[in-house]
Amino acid sequence: MGGPREAAASVAGAIVGHLWWWGVYHTRTLEAFGKAPRWLRAVIDGPSRPGNAGDATAGPGGVHVIPPRRVREEAAGTSSGYRWGTGQKLGGS
Repeated sequence: MGGPREAAASVAGAIVGHLWWWGVYHTRTLEAFGKAPRWLRAVIDGPSRPGNAGDATAGPGGVHVIPPRRVREEAAGTSSGYRWGTGQKLGGS
């Protein structure tokens, strides 16, 4: 939509993205370039805690799962549990 210049930039971005993917994740030849700097990891991860080294024995992570709500018996047939009524036809007064 932006002409040949924008199309060329898009193609160049797709090529660089594929090269990055193959170099960092597939062949692992550029794996060192795919890691965040230590200072950025410290900012994102927060303070160090015992067992927070990313190993499998670190225990539960920071994801909290909330169980789904129970559906009330009278609202089992509706999406929100409220009886909206029949409504009005379009074009009626």
